[in-house]
Parts: sequence; C-alpha cells; structure tokens
Amino acid sequence: MAKQQYTAPELRRLKADAYGSWYFGKKMGAGSKTQAEIVTHILDYRRYRAMLAQGEVVDETNARDNIVYRDVDADSRMGGRGGDRYTYDFDLCIPSKGWTQYDTTQDAWYFGMWVHVADRKIFTYCEGDRILVACSTDEGFKAELADAESFYGPPPPAFIVFDGAGNRTEVFDERPTA
Repeated sequence: MAKQQYTAPELRRLKADAYGSWYFGKKMGAGSKTQAEIVTHILDYRRYRAMLAQGEVVDETNARDNIVYRDVDADSRMGGRGGDRYTYDFDLCIPSKGWTQYDTTQDAWYFGMWVHVADRKIFTYCEGDRILVACSTDEGFKAELADAESFYGPPPPAFIVFDGAGNRTEVFDERPTA
C-alpha cells in the first residue's frame, strides 16, 4: 500500500489537530476519550511531526501547474521570518532585490502583492497569510500574471494630479510583465 503524501501545510494542520484532540481528551478527564483514542492522537502527532522533520512532503501546485508555498514555507524561501505587510514592502520585496509591487485596488496595510520577474515569482501578503508562487516556466509565469490581471482588474492610479484649471490627470505605475 502506498504511503499517503501531504503538502507541508496539510501536515502542520494534521499535526495540530492530533495535538488538539489529545489535549482536549487530557483536559476533559475520564470518560471524554478512551485510553486507546488518546494513544492514537499521540502517535498521529508524532508521525506527522516526524514526516515534517524528514521533509516527507509534496509540493502544492495550483491550476497553472506552478508551485505554491504558504506562510512559514514562503517566508523561508523569501529569506525572512514573517511580520506585517510593511516587513515585505520595505525589507524583503524591495526593488534592489528584484521585486516590483503589483498595484491593485486592494492595496492596504493588510494586503500587498509583489512580482520578481527575473526569478518568475509572485508573492502575496493578505491579512497575515503569505503566499509565494514559484513558476518554473515563462508560460506558467505569464499565466499567473494573466490570472492576477483578470482577478484584480485594471491597476489603480499611482497618484492623481490637478492642474491650475482643475483638470484631473491620473498617473499609472506600469505593472510588471513577463
């Protein structure tokens, strides 16, 4: 029988569920869970922890066949350790490191998106969730950017200028392209 394969986020969730079930059984006392159920939770927790430690995970891929890294896995590939959106804006996803901000109407203190054209990577920070999409081919990268364009729509103006006559001019920052 083939061993079931999990992505790293799935293993972390299973490990947390096993720990929570064991902890709940322990705290609720006699009658809430049998000794066999408690032992099963402990063994599951240890198995998932060992699988994570040994790197027994498969890559998560999206519909465009690009690899997706989430949260701590994304942070480790970005060379950081998480934080708020501005940690990425002013430290990890800066132009001197090859990153360009991908402007959307959603941009706020809790949301940001950046693109690294040379490495074919797209990073999104949304309400604490961090997602890094690594594209192995130019076609996959173009498909990822096209999907972002269709999802987020046209870019918002980077700034708006009014001349002396009150005429409004919207100035746009060009989005990164493949």
